[in-house]
Amino acid sequence: EQVRCDVGSGCDPQVKTCKAGSSSPLGGRHVENDGLVALIDFGNTLVDETFLWRDSDAFPDWTHHWSELMKAIGPSWDRGSVSTDVVLAEMAARIGRSVQEIESNFDALCQDIHRYPTINSALAARRARGGRQAVVTVNSDCFGKVAEVCQLPSTFDLIITSSEIGNDDKVEICSVACRRLGIQPSQSVLVDN
Repeated sequence: EQVRCDVGSGCDPQVKTCKAGSSSPLGGRHVENDGLVALIDFGNTLVDETFLWRDSDAFPDWTHHWSELMKAIGPSWDRGSVSTDVVLAEMAARIGRSVQEIESNFDALCQDIHRYPTINSALAARRARGGRQAVVTVNSDCFGKVAEVCQLPSTFDLIITSSEIGNDDKVEICSVACRRLGIQPSQSVLVDN
């Protein structure tokens, strides 16, 4: 029996078998590349998305203020109608610190992102086998910096963010990705949390 098991399944590409075994729905013969394009969410799929919600000695109330700010303008930031510069300035006003101090803390948080090793390794291996894949994410205009930290350009053909297209509807984000990749939605699979 053939199975499509090249995204996050624990396949061993050297022996072309699935580690899941015959009792698993993934049991059977490994299919090297089924031609589907993998559309992959970012937050809580590839990484722990709480990286911006951390207090420190220098900013002991960061999480409280960040949470309140995201309630107020987070959706607008994700749709691209509010820039990261505006978010950082508003955070500085809320905390009573300089924009430079806020930006420095923000940058440090963006440098310390926990990546989920299993799915990231599986996607790197899939890419090495020729699999096409794209990140489709509800995220702000600062995502390019985060993508570089997480080394996404080396693993993905395309990165589409909600802020880039001005729409935070995941269906629309996926549709844009499919159009840019030159495929029909039926030629893709979405992996999301």
